[in-house]
Amino acid sequence: HEYGIDEDLKKELDKIYELALKDRELENSFKSV
Repeated sequence: HEYGIDEDLKKELDKIYELALKDRELENSFKSV
């Protein structure tokens, strides 16, 4: 049962998701200016 791969993938996806949220926030703050 290779659980490690899923765990690593989940971490990567979480990172990408966080970065995407930050990008979205930056975009919104620029638009509101």
